[in-house]
Amino acid sequence: MSGVARRWVVVLVGIVSMLAVCASASALWTGQGTGSVEAEADALGAPTEVTVTAVDHQSLTIAWSAPAGGPAPTGYVVRRSSGEVVCTTAASSCTDSGLAAATTYGYTVEATLHAWVGPTAAGSGATGSTTAPTVAIAFPSGGVDAGAWAGGCSPAGICGTATAGTADLVGVDVAVEGPSGWWDGTAFASAAEVWHPATGTTSWTFGFGLPPAGSYTVVARVTDLDGGTATDTETFTVGVANTPPQLVKMEMFDTASGPRPINGRIDTVVVTFDEPLAASTATAPWTLANVPSGGTLQSVSTSGSTATLTLTEGTGAEDTAVGTFTVALAADSSAGIRDSAGMAASFTARAPADKAGPVLVSLADQPAGSGVRGTAVGRAQAGDTLDVTFSEPIQAPSTSQVVRIEQESNSSNSTLVVPGVVTVTDMGGRYISDNGAKRLVTFTDSTLALRNSNRTVRVILGTVGGHTPGTVAGSATATLEASASVVDLAGAPNAASTAPRSFTNIRFF
Repeated sequence: MSGVARRWVVVLVGIVSMLAVCASASALWTGQGTGSVEAEADALGAPTEVTVTAVDHQSLTIAWSAPAGGPAPTGYVVRRSSGEVVCTTAASSCTDSGLAAATTYGYTVEATLHAWVGPTAAGSGATGSTTAPTVAIAFPSGGVDAGAWAGGCSPAGICGTATAGTADLVGVDVAVEGPSGWWDGTAFASAAEVWHPATGTTSWTFGFGLPPAGSYTVVARVTDLDGGTATDTETFTVGVANTPPQLVKMEMFDTASGPRPINGRIDTVVVTFDEPLAASTATAPWTLANVPSGGTLQSVSTSGSTATLTLTEGTGAEDTAVGTFTVALAADSSAGIRDSAGMAASFTARAPADKAGPVLVSLADQPAGSGVRGTAVGRAQAGDTLDVTFSEPIQAPSTSQVVRIEQESNSSNSTLVVPGVVTVTDMGGRYISDNGAKRLVTFTDSTLALRNSNRTVRVILGTVGGHTPGTVAGSATATLEASASVVDLAGAPNAASTAPRSFTNIRFF
């Protein structure tokens, strides 16, 4: 019996234990019945106060409050209206990134309790609109000299401004291109752009020393937090002419331009500098003194590296010698002679180089107080003199020549030839009396000598030969041409103009 009793006792204890467990389980779900799970899920409420706020033009933040009443959720699930899960979080907000700018998005937020999911709440909002940053170079612009470079930025170099768009600015970079490449930090040697960080953002500077003479381009680039960039759409040439234009040469001319013939009066001065010039028409910076023949400055023009001064011809005696003629230029950075950087050229009074050839200005057979004339006026004889005068001193011709008078026929006027000096193509009369076709009178051993400060060649006729000289009763108009053998005393001698010239009231010998 005792063994049996023990077995019942064990069984009874197990039953009691099971009943105790069942009693405990029943206590946990008291009042819930068989629908306890559904009852708990239904009690989980929807989140409240859902808001969608733009962070920037690519991001939105979704925020909410916990459900009103019911059990506290253990987490939340946020989805876009299209179904994509944005985040699963225990917090009360999350951010959706990588969105299109200026676009409206809808969202739903679900509360969860462990594996249970409650009802949803909805909200919507739009991303911000996109505005790009901007950047501008304030200095350098155009050309600068050492003084302008030192005062253009602080510290000296390159500087400018930038403005933020939608996103904050990260920084500004600068690239500088020179004659041989882009600045690589040591030299202008890179074939591609090399960007160097500037200091500051909305107001930025890049310390940089004044480069050697040459042309340079500066480019600035700004970057914002969204990765947006912008460059200055305008590139600038850094002024690299550290000195003003320097005078290379200055030359004066007696030109045949427009209605003006070569006539023994200076009408043009061309001034050449060592670099291209800005346009200038200002006459005020120029000072001309003792212009030959009394000319005055009329106008100024520039082209490339030259400035051309056009003169109003004076009414004084024909003169193509430099003499005491000087030209001076005052510095004028606003309207005078200057380079593209605004550096103004200037120089003190100096003489131009002579580029005007001698011009035949007069012919006389007996200058007052000198010369020898034969007994028959208007008839060439041995010992007669002829003075040929030019507009400036010339080099001495040969001292002995055969002077000749030629005549084609009785109906043609005579021609006088002084070799190397002048040809009178029409003497205005017939100076040979012999009849016949072509006739010639020669004057051998004629002598030539310079006088009148080397401007005049005096010709003294030598021994008469050939046909018989004739006599011309009155004066007439003669046409003369100087010989190209006549040259002036310039360093690079200029030949005389051979253009025909006419003189009235002339009677030879």
